[in-house]
Order: sequence, then C-alpha cells, then structure tokens
Amino acid sequence: MTKKIAIITTRQNFNWTSMQEILPALEQCWMSCAEKNKIEYKVVNVDETPLRQFMSFLLQSDAIVIIAFNETIARFMVEVRTRLGLTIPFLFHVHGLASIALWPLHHFGVLQLMTEEDSFLVTCPGDLNCLKLISDNLQARMIPFPYYPMEIKPKAESSQSFAYVGRISDQKNIDVVIKAYHLIVQENEKAPPLLIYGKEDFLGSPNMGIKSSQCLADLMELVSSLNLEDKVLFKDFVQREVLYGELGGNHIFVSASSHSDENFGMALMRSLSLGATAAVSEWGGHILFGMNMPEKVKMAPVSFAGDRPRPEVEQFKEAMKAALAIKVNPEEPMTLPAFFSPDVIADQFRGVLKPLSTHADKLQLTSLALSLFEEKKNWNAKGDLQKVFSSYQDPKAKLFLQAYRTTSG
Repeated sequence: MTKKIAIITTRQNFNWTSMQEILPALEQCWMSCAEKNKIEYKVVNVDETPLRQFMSFLLQSDAIVIIAFNETIARFMVEVRTRLGLTIPFLFHVHGLASIALWPLHHFGVLQLMTEEDSFLVTCPGDLNCLKLISDNLQARMIPFPYYPMEIKPKAESSQSFAYVGRISDQKNIDVVIKAYHLIVQENEKAPPLLIYGKEDFLGSPNMGIKSSQCLADLMELVSSLNLEDKVLFKDFVQREVLYGELGGNHIFVSASSHSDENFGMALMRSLSLGATAAVSEWGGHILFGMNMPEKVKMAPVSFAGDRPRPEVEQFKEAMKAALAIKVNPEEPMTLPAFFSPDVIADQFRGVLKPLSTHADKLQLTSLALSLFEEKKNWNAKGDLQKVFSSYQDPKAKLFLQAYRTTSG
C-alpha cells in the first residue's frame, strides 16, 4: 500500500506558455489523488529546494512523481539512483519527449538508470506507439491532462469566427489553414473571419536540423496573395484569459499542426470548454479530442505524400466546413467529457501507484533506439544539439512520425 509520494516539479519549463497551465494542473491533480487516498505527499520545486532538505521524506517515499524534465530534474533523478541508491519507482510525465525517442533522458544519463517498474505517463495514443519503438519492457500509461476552469469573462455577444491559437511555427501548418479557408471563402464570401492568435517561435523543425523560415512574413504574404487581408486577421500574442474572453464560445478552433510535440492541446481544450467546435489535424493529442468529442471535433488526416507530414488543403477545408456546420446552442451549458475531469484523472493516478515494486530489471532499449542515440552523438559533436533525425525522409524519423498519427495505443 502506498503511504508516501514525493512530487518533484520545476518552474524552468514555464518558458513554454502551455506549461504555465499544465504543470500546476498536474501538481494539483496529484495532490488531490494523495489527499483522496490518505497518502502523505510533499511537493518539491527542485529549482529552489536542495535535495538535502527533503532527503528524509524521499527515503520513506513509495514513489517519486516527476512532473516535468530539464537538466536540473535530470541531475536529481541520477542522484536518486546513483548516490542514494534508491530504487523507488519514478512516475515520469513524458510531455513532448516520446516523438524524439526520449533522447534527452539518455543524453543526461537518466534513461540508462530506469527500470521496467518506472512508469511513463503520456497523453495521446501516438506517444504510446513511439515509446514502443524505444523499449520492449518500458511501462507506459495514457492519461490526459486534467481540465481546471480558468477565470474567463466572455463578452456578452461575440461574432462567429475561425480561430487559430498557438505558436506561429512552420510545423503548425498555418498555411494549410489559410489555403483551406480561402477555398471556403470562394464558396461563401460571407464566411466568418479567420483570427490567428500567437507569436512567431523561429524554431523551424529543430529535430530535423531545419532552420525556421520567416514563417509569419510568409503567412502574411500568402494572405495578401489570396486577397484575404480583410478576412484573415493576425492578432499577435494575447493572454489566454483575455483571448478567450474575446472569442467566447462562438468560434471554430482550427489547427492543422503536425508538430513533433503536439502531445495534447491545451488551447483546444479551452476552446471546447467554452462551447466552441473544432477542425484539427488527426495528429498527436488532437486525436484524443476527436475520439472523445466527435460531435464537436472534426479531424483531417495527415498525409505523408509531400516533403513532410501535413494535412491536405482540400481535406482540411472539409473539416472546417463540417465544424462550421455544427449547430451550437449558446443557452446549453458546456461540459467536457468526464475523461478530462480531475477526479477521474486522480483515480487513474492512483491506479498507477499500485502495485509498485522496488526490484525490477533495467529497461531494454531496442536496436532502433540505440542506433538513434549513437547518431545523436554525431549531431551533437557537429554542434547541432537539437537535431535527432537527418531529415523528414530519414527512415527512423518516418517510424516515429507514423507512430505519432496512430489512433490506437
């Protein structure tokens, strides 16, 4: 029986806007799980608290929950397994690391110390399939992020619109959205406007060693070339509370993303929680919403026919039209499926806690993973620290990308 758990967290990952929402939600849900099951817990921010200050509690813990990963967390995990010699199971939240073969864990010497009793917690079917490519005895569990309401004051009346909310990035395929929207306008000049919220990330496709294009400038030029300046509005970055207050529930969320770490979709969840409908790529975390809310979320398949995976424009147009056609009753209160409820997720966390054993075999890495890690050393030696695959056509990359769009874990 689990009596104590240590919940290890960080704030360094807050440089990603979504993590400012995700990490506190995970901490809160784990605390709820512990309190509900009379489990003693301690939440430790390793950015501020040295190991010696919670050593006594750690030594008595039955499990160690790792909320997020960075170099500081890596040093902590290595110290637990080497200097302290503790075999207490890690419950590790993977976030966007599955589609890049967990190479940061290997790079910092963590993966080599993990065992089949450690649990990898993921948020979409594609993550599960990517992890199967890495190890045959790795234990993984798919549990979505919990939905906690945000303080939002929607406008009394908001006009209907299509809305993209997220980073302006090559991998987000916003050009596909704009081209699909252009086709809709050609069919119906009274189509609602397309609002694009977000700022440019200038990252390109770092896992492939591809530098960023001038993504925002290219998108604005595309809008101009299609004579859509009055219909497609770039809104820049807006705080989420304000953004969703502007949009209300009378919008259609759109995302054609084939991003390498599109492992959930917090912006999508916020839109749906307000009553919006959605047109999204059948990719990563989007798939969870399409499976659990098919009446509200319309998906367009991702094609591998071009230079990199992305939805076809015509198919994304059809998804947008289908989402636009859904009749929404603004008087009807909107609730997300219980699948995303903190209470349900806390119960799933409790399930991960049992049974736990401190005697287990080390993870057996596949030949694919070992080969990839060796190649990663070569990229690092050449100064390309984020590159994982040689290109989108790299056979290893194709295996992980194909796994990421899979609907079953």
